[in-house]
Parts: sequence; structure tokens; C-alpha cells
Amino acid sequence: MKRNIVKVGMLMLLVMALLLSSLAITGLDQDAQAATKKLKQLKFKASTVYLAPGGSYQLKPVFVPSNATYRTIDEWGIVQSTLIGNTDDAISIDSNGLLKAKADAQVGARIRVYAKSGTKYAYAWVTVKVSKVSSITLKRKSYKTSLKYADRIGETKKLDMAYGMKLIPYYAANQEILWESTKPDVASVDQNGMVTMLNEGTTYIYARATDESNKYARCKVTVTAYRAKSITVKNGGLITLDANQVIGDAIGATVSPDTATYPAVTYTTRDTNVCTVDSDGKITAGAKGVTYIDMTTDNGRIKKSFKVQVRTANAPSFSMSAVGDIVMGDDPRRTSNFYKWLKKHTADGNSIFKEAKPFFDNTDITIANLESPLTSRSMQKKGLGFRGKKSNATLIKDGGITHVNIANNHIRDCGGGGYSDTKSALRSSGVTYNGFNYSEKKIVEINGIRVGLIGFQTGSYGATSASIKRDIGKMKSKDGCEVVIASIHFCEVPMYTYKVRSKQKSEARAAISAGADVVLGTHPTYTSGIEYYKGKYINYCQGTFVSAGKTAVGSRKTYIMQQRFVVHEGFVEAQGFTIIPFWNSPDKKENQVFPTYLTNQADIDAVVAQVRKYSP
Repeated sequence: MKRNIVKVGMLMLLVMALLLSSLAITGLDQDAQAATKKLKQLKFKASTVYLAPGGSYQLKPVFVPSNATYRTIDEWGIVQSTLIGNTDDAISIDSNGLLKAKADAQVGARIRVYAKSGTKYAYAWVTVKVSKVSSITLKRKSYKTSLKYADRIGETKKLDMAYGMKLIPYYAANQEILWESTKPDVASVDQNGMVTMLNEGTTYIYARATDESNKYARCKVTVTAYRAKSITVKNGGLITLDANQVIGDAIGATVSPDTATYPAVTYTTRDTNVCTVDSDGKITAGAKGVTYIDMTTDNGRIKKSFKVQVRTANAPSFSMSAVGDIVMGDDPRRTSNFYKWLKKHTADGNSIFKEAKPFFDNTDITIANLESPLTSRSMQKKGLGFRGKKSNATLIKDGGITHVNIANNHIRDCGGGGYSDTKSALRSSGVTYNGFNYSEKKIVEINGIRVGLIGFQTGSYGATSASIKRDIGKMKSKDGCEVVIASIHFCEVPMYTYKVRSKQKSEARAAISAGADVVLGTHPTYTSGIEYYKGKYINYCQGTFVSAGKTAVGSRKTYIMQQRFVVHEGFVEAQGFTIIPFWNSPDKKENQVFPTYLTNQADIDAVVAQVRKYSP
């Protein structure tokens, strides 16, 4: 009994295995059928084709459906029973379906061609026919482009005008096209329809039929230029040369952008007696004087001038030392170190300016900004103020300072009377001074040179770019000053700042533009930068040289600026300056009121680095 049950079980398992195998095979067949798509129809895109004698045409088969599994042409051929006037094989078809008619094919010759794919066929009638061109169309009716300089020089800006061109009918007997440009200097075209852009302008490119049809198509081509925007030059647009000096790379004219179509620069000089210039910008100085070299680019659209100064032999000159604020007193309402340390320095046989005086004495004039009234009158200023003794004017004189600017916000801390006392004390000690604006200017003669010194206090106190320009202009035109030294106390700038503000720049530059030969800036307290502008220097702030108002030290960095001014025929040469670094106190924490000459290189570098960092 058990054996029978086992046999029946085994038999059932065998039957189930056979059924599963059958189902798997059936599934595979169904998948294979689903993956294979039969080709239902084969036809040509064009079932009627015309060929001109010597013409050709590529037959294009169409498979239906387009995703049929088998899409290969097995055979191309001619249905021989359809030959009409083609006994000399005037029309042929190759293995890729390319039809060709011989050049001497008889007009009217006709055949039927076929293509075979599997069991499907496609048929087309091919007839030799003669026809003129009925129309020509170009892909573009107009084309506009900009031409970079590199394109114009290298002739690399091209356009294939033949691309997309249509000639109707396609079987026209004469399909040769003549290509022409009405202005080949703007854009030329070769006989393959390749257009090359050459210059700014407008032209028409013609594609003309060469048979008797007189058909043509044209495209308007407009070539525009990449316009130059500016010419930049070296040396701030100015150079000073010795008589007969020749220099080849002084101007350094650079046209922007560098893609400008016409970047060539032309040079002309206004006065050939002062200098000449060649086509490459090389300058040859004449005898003496001032002139300008005018430059143009972009066919005269962009202009720039470059100033040339030629030195006069043995011209008179003078040298200047300048420092920033000197506070020669204290605020009697507050604790101060000034008189404590003044007494100590005097007891030691030292002057406050002991270490600076040797440098001062090496120049013809030394200028400081005196920011404390010298008077015994009571303080009238609320908040921090300064007041020094009248006798302190002698400390200034003995320290080697010969001139002070008193156009600042602290000079009237003791009122109008204190201001008058200050001027009296300075006169008595032999220190010259200038006060506020043109009305309190000072004119001195140094080495036979008429030098004007003028001071301004900006901000809410009145002096503006316009008034600065006006007053300095009068010193040059009315007073005949050959050199003007302008001191500007920038009161619109917050105290204890380094960065040069835009308002400072506009005011200082206004002074230079009006004729000032140097600008000495004060008020921000901390050492700031120096700007070279129109051949002159603007010193925005040298820091406080004598700081007596507080017991603590803020920023100690300060320096002496030295410069020479040479008066040539027609211009003043403000020569390069020298910085002599100082601390305004030898101690880092306590203000000891003693400007200290720096000898440690790291300290010197720190002062110079700060000037460079904040220079515009």
C-alpha cells in the first residue's frame, strides 16, 4: 500500500514539472513575439523623381512601422520591363540607392526602380527632365554680428551661407550658383558660399542662378564693431623729462576692452617744441616747457591726453618737511601728562622735538598743524579741549618748526580771544602761520620762489570743494604764487579712523585741480594713506606727532614727510617724497609727549605698511 502511495506521489510531481516547463516555454515564445515587430510596409519618401542630365538623387526609404525590428534594404534595382529611352543605361542606381543620370541622358528617359527589405518592396518612377531654376531661398534673409579685433585680424569670423539653401526645382538642369558680395571690404564670400567678416558696415550676399532664369536670393549682412570704451595710461597721465630725453614706454596706452575692433592708438603732440611723439608712443623731449600728447582710438571715437613736462636746467627749488597734529598744551579740566613730561624733558636738557629737529633743519620749511590755542584765557569748549601757554610757541620755534597751520577745530577752544593770543604768540616767536581760508593765507619767499600757504577746515565749519578750489585759484592767479601748499583739516571724518573717505578725496583733489602742489591732511588722528594725483601728492593724515591731550597712547604711528618742489618754466615739479617713521611716544602705554625716531626695522616697516595699506 505504501509503495503505491509513493508511486502516485512521484507521478504527480512529474506531471506538475511537465506543466511548469510547458508554461515557461510558452511564456518565452510570447516574450519573443512581443520583442519582434514585423515590417508591414516599405515605401519611398518620394515616389516620383526627376533628374536633370548629369544630376543625382538619393532615394530615402520609409519603414512602416518606424520601429520595425528589421529595417535593412537588402537590394536596390531597376524593374527592367519599365525601361523607356534608357537602353544606354542613361539612369543608374547604386547599392546605396543613389540615382544618377548621365550628362548626355536623353530627355524623357524613364525607369522604375525598387528597394527590397525582406519580403517588402518600394517603387519609384525616375524621369530625365530639363528645367530652369524657378527659385532660390537662403536660410537667412539678414544676419548681424559683432567683430572682435582678433576676428578682423585673423579673418576667423565666418558664416556658411550655403548651409540650408534651397534651389527649386532640385532637378534644374544648371544648378551652379554664383556668390557675390556688394561690399567685399565689409564681408567677402567665396564660391562655396562661405562668408568672411572683415570690417564694420553693411553688405548684401547674393546667390545667383547661372542659367537663363535670372533667379537669385540675398542676405543682408551687418557687421558691427566692439566699441572701445577707454584708453588708460601709465604714470597717472603725466611724465617729467629732462631736455632731449627719449623714452619709449612712458605712456603705456591700453585700450579697453581688449576685444575692441579698432584698438589702434594714434598719437599727436600739441607743441612739437616741447616734445615729439612717434606712431608707437615714443617721446622725444625738446628744450623745456609743458605740452600734451593727444591720443585717439576706435577711429577717433575715444580720446585721452597725456601731459609731458620738460625740465628747465638749473631751476630754483626748495625742500619741505611736514608733520601732522602737534598739541602743545592740555585740557586744564582733565588729567594730562603734557607738563609733567615737558618738565622732565627740560630737566634732562631735551626738547620735545629733539629727535625730529635734525630732520627739520635739513629742509627749507617745516610745517605742522598746531591744534591747541596758546593763551591763558579760560576754556570755552565743551568736551575735550586743549590749551597751551604762550611760551610754548618758543618750543615750536626752537624745535625746528617754521610754519604752522591753525585752521582746525581746536584752535578756538578758548574763544576768539584765545585765537588772537595764539597768532600773537606765534608772531613773537618767529613762527609763520596761516589761518582759515583765503582771508588768512600766508605768502612767503623761499629761495626766490613765491610760496603760498593756505588752510581749510571742512565739514560743518564751512570749507567745501568749491570754496577750496576758488581760494587756491586766487592764490595762483591773483597773488602770483608759484607753489601752493594746502592744509585741510578733514572735520567730516570721524576721529581715530584710517580709511580715506570719498569726501576727503573730492576735497583734496579739488585743491590739486585748482593748483595746489601738495595737500597736507589732518584731523583723523591716525596715520592714513598718500595719493598721487595729477602729478602731485595728497597726504590724507600723518597721525598725531605731539599728542598731549591724553595720558594713554592710542596709535603711536606717525612720520615726517619730506619733499622737494622745483619751479620749472610752466610747471612745478613735486618730486617724490620721503617718509621718516616716528612713534609719538617712546612708551606703548603712557603718553610721554616725545616724538621718537625709529631705528628698529620692524617698527619702520609697520609705519610704512600702514601708509601703503590705506593709500587710495
